[in-house]
Amino acid sequence: MSTTVSRTILIAAQPDKLLSTLRDIAAYPDWQQDVETAEVLEADELARPSRARMVLSAIGKRVEQILVLEHTDRELKWSLAPGHEKSLISRNDTEFRLVETGDGSTELTVRQEFEFNLKLPRTLARRIVERRSASMVRQFKEAAEA
Repeated sequence: MSTTVSRTILIAAQPDKLLSTLRDIAAYPDWQQDVETAEVLEADELARPSRARMVLSAIGKRVEQILVLEHTDRELKWSLAPGHEKSLISRNDTEFRLVETGDGSTELTVRQEFEFNLKLPRTLARRIVERRSASMVRQFKEAAEA
């Protein structure tokens, strides 16, 4: 059973700077506490990451994920690569959507859908996903505004 959360936050930075930060996969461990390592495995014709590997600390365990990334002018989306659904996290669909506000800031909406290969009570799974999402968005805001 999947758990979906969505958060919207205002960040004092232009969308291009935010996209640049989001696309810098190798720097995720610098600003995202749960990411131990991250690397780009493949890039598209515009040198944007299209496939990446991340090792996370999740629920007290070390989890490796291979992600497939998609880009538009104001969005970044990723999901687990086919064949990587058997780890602790069996679904990780994440979408970052940026809207310029006109005053030098950007509204960021992050939507995440997770599914675990553990038998967890639904309320516990939701709490884990909400806590992780809130932490990630807060840490991203701090990194982007620095």
